[in-house]
Amino acid sequence: DRCRRAGLRGHGPTVPFVPLAPRIGATIGLLDHLDAESLQAAVTPSTTLVIGETYSNPLMRAIDPDAVSDAIVSLRSTVAPGLVLAIDDTLTTPWGMVPPMVGRPGIDLVFGAGTKALGGEDRDLVGYVVSHDIPRMNAEMDLQATRGSALSWRAASVLTEGLAQADRHHATRCARATSLATVLAGHPEVGEVFHPSRPDHPDADVIARAYARPGSLLSFRLADGDEAAHRHLCDVLAMTRTVRYALSFDGLVTKVNHHRTVSEHSTPPPRLRRQGIDRLVRVAAGVEDAEDLAAAFTWALDHHRAIPAEDVQAWQASRRASLGLTA
Repeated sequence: DRCRRAGLRGHGPTVPFVPLAPRIGATIGLLDHLDAESLQAAVTPSTTLVIGETYSNPLMRAIDPDAVSDAIVSLRSTVAPGLVLAIDDTLTTPWGMVPPMVGRPGIDLVFGAGTKALGGEDRDLVGYVVSHDIPRMNAEMDLQATRGSALSWRAASVLTEGLAQADRHHATRCARATSLATVLAGHPEVGEVFHPSRPDHPDADVIARAYARPGSLLSFRLADGDEAAHRHLCDVLAMTRTVRYALSFDGLVTKVNHHRTVSEHSTPPPRLRRQGIDRLVRVAAGVEDAEDLAAAFTWALDHHRAIPAEDVQAWQASRRASLGLTA
C-alpha cells in the first residue's frame, strides 16, 4: 500500500522513475501505510504534498481519517507549514465513511474516479476533486481548464441523475464482496484474502469506527502458485461467464484481473514482493446473486490446475468469434 508524496522520504526508497517530479525539482518516496506514526517519522520541512488512498488498491488498507488529519495539523504547525494532504477515496466512496472525509481540518483535498462506484454502470469517464478550500479549488479549476480535462455536460448529467441508483448498487456490491471474501477465505486453494470485512484485517478497529461500507473491491492470493498461476486462474474465472476479465472496476457485473498483468506490468518483481502486492487476483463484485458468484469462484478454484492453457486459449478464440471480434 503506497503513499506517493513530493518531498517526503519514508520507509521506502526515493522513486526515480516518476517523470514529472524531476521537472519540478521534487523527489517522491513511498510509505508502507499512511498513519500518524509514519507521517511523524517521514515529514521534513521541505515536504509539500502527501497523497493517501483509502481503501488502498490492491490490499484494501484503511486510513484512520481523524488520526491522520490531526497529525497533518500538528506537522503544519511544527515542521512543514506548507504541507497539503490529498486523499483518494475512489474505493471508499462518499457513501463509505461517516462523516465524509472532506471537511476534516487536516484533509485539504479529496479526489477519486467517478467512473467507478459513483457512475456504477461503466458508462462514462469521470474524475472529481472536492474541497472546502475555495482558493485551492479555483486554482484546480484553472489547471483543469488549461489541460482540457473538463467534464462534459452529458457525462455530468448521466452521473448526477444516476446517483441514487448508484448508491443502492454500491451497497449491493459491498455486500457481495463481503460474502465472496468469506467464501474465498474458506477455500483450501486460497492463502490470503484482503477485504475490509475480514475479521483479521489489520485496520479492523479503524474500519468499525470510521467506515460505513467495506467497499466492493477485494483481492486474494493462492496458497501456492506463481504469477503465471494467478493469471491462469483469472482466465479460468472468465470462462465461467459469470465473471468478466476487465481493466477497470466497479459496475453491475463482477470483474477480475491479474494485478501484475494489468497494473504492475513494468514494476520489477523485487519491488512487488517488497510492497506485498505480488501474486494477487483482484475482484470487483457486481450485483449478481451471491450464490452464483460463490459457485463461479468455487468451480474455478477447484478446477484451474487441471485446465490446460490450450483449453483456455481455445475458449477465448471461440468467445471472440461469438462476439464478432475476429478479423
